[in-house]
Amino acid sequence: MPILVANWKMHGTPRDLEPWLAPLRSTDTVRSVACPPFPLLSLAAQELADGTDSTDGTGTQVQLGAQDCHSKPSGAYTGAVSPSLLKEMGCAWVILGHSERRRDYGETPPQIAAKARAARAVGLGAIVCLGESKETRDRLSTSGGEQAVCRHLSDELETLVSGLEVAPEGLEAATGGLMVAYEPIWAIGSGQAATPATAGAILSALRERANSMGLRAEFLYGGSVAPDNAADFLKAGADGLLVGGVSLQPDKLTATLEAMARA
Repeated sequence: MPILVANWKMHGTPRDLEPWLAPLRSTDTVRSVACPPFPLLSLAAQELADGTDSTDGTGTQVQLGAQDCHSKPSGAYTGAVSPSLLKEMGCAWVILGHSERRRDYGETPPQIAAKARAARAVGLGAIVCLGESKETRDRLSTSGGEQAVCRHLSDELETLVSGLEVAPEGLEAATGGLMVAYEPIWAIGSGQAATPATAGAILSALRERANSMGLRAEFLYGGSVAPDNAADFLKAGADGLLVGGVSLQPDKLTATLEAMARA
């Protein structure tokens, strides 16, 4: 069953919770993770607990995710949130290393790797993001073609998941508590998605590298996803999608979920 991760970024108020969650809760053919801003996490957890979530008969339902966490369990880190607190608030997953976090806060692969280890240590699944800028893609493609881009991203993945071992008890056995999201930086919010063939080749290379490290994971595509291309990415080999803007538009999100179900 495909999975959709809805990253709300810095959007939303309490009154947006119900309409934004409704499409995710209305399907039993796509698993989903809703990732609201930190102040809305407790309200979203309550909203999901109060309602009757759609399931596929095996307990699959809308899960709660956060958009970041610190690598330490506690301490003098003003404005940061620990993975253990997210777990207590009802989160099952946390997005790590999103390109906007790298761009705006200077996050580095070793820092992201430390966050992934900390998240998994308390039973949070890690949604680890990576992707290349247009400048990097052009440079690597010129010197070594698409294979050079695949090698570059596979090497980065190895850094990002360094130190991760078999998922601790409590994390989903099927995924090993790990999702890897390929989100080409040049495609995010641009309206210009990677071609399914390009995304498929990169996800295949990332999957091969994770397998060589003994890690189980699901592999997602993110970057200008829309109802008319969602199915193409799944057919090209993505296990699911990481969406931003689409998740804030109930009609488009419903259409995207329907396209995923058909694929």
